[in-house]
Amino acid sequence: MNLTAKISEPNISLDYTQQEVEIIINDVKFVMKCVKGGTFMMGAQHTNVNESNYDSKSFDWEGPVHSVTLDSYYIAETLVSQALWQTVMGATPMAENRQWNEQDGLGDNYPAYNVSYLDSEKFVESLNVIPEIKAAGILFRIPTEAEWEFACRGGLNTKGLRFSGSDKVDEVAWFDYNSNGKVHPIKEKQPNELGLYDMSGNLFEWCYDWYTRYSGESLVNPQGPAMASRRVLRGGCWNYSSRNCRSSYRLNDSPHHADSYYGLRLAMSVVK
Repeated sequence: MNLTAKISEPNISLDYTQQEVEIIINDVKFVMKCVKGGTFMMGAQHTNVNESNYDSKSFDWEGPVHSVTLDSYYIAETLVSQALWQTVMGATPMAENRQWNEQDGLGDNYPAYNVSYLDSEKFVESLNVIPEIKAAGILFRIPTEAEWEFACRGGLNTKGLRFSGSDKVDEVAWFDYNSNGKVHPIKEKQPNELGLYDMSGNLFEWCYDWYTRYSGESLVNPQGPAMASRRVLRGGCWNYSSRNCRSSYRLNDSPHHADSYYGLRLAMSVVK
């Protein structure tokens, strides 16, 4: 399939002044939101109520809490939809016996699920070879874990909430208590402080980083270890509890593994 792109801001600034960029691939539209760079405390801890990012529901592997400084970037308003995936890839990411279906969630506005990390890489590569994307000087990619958490927490606009956009999980997330055992369409719950939807719940989202425990060191634009066996996933999903939908919760899995609660949210850099 021949892919073309229309970009609302054909001259995207290197200093990330555009608050959002609308992109249409063939006839499927999605929006990238600007996340202005800054420093935040990443992770959570449950041992000292007077220290940063105390969360009584956190697990040991969410700490130690540490300082992270990030440059500006763009991140998608929503998970990659089934319509966008089909348009870009020409097929679903699954084997014949694991197709998207009515029981689990089917439709253009549903997020693409049963997506492995390797599937995600192929999707990003397919976007980046579109002539208009290359000409615009932008590069799509899988967000790093730090970028994901910073955006989930609301970036520089954060209100310090437990979930992405609220302390009340039902306002922002589809999880085991309210999902009726299936994936839900994008943008049905409230957005967070940056206008991002479903960063808590609905589907776990792949991150670029290989999984390892945090060292506790202060970091600048971290990308995880050079090599390991499992990639990070973030955000919780429709069949996990609300505890797993918190902004600091970490999951990890083989990059080859696809599941009905794994999906993808795009990040984007200006590279011209």
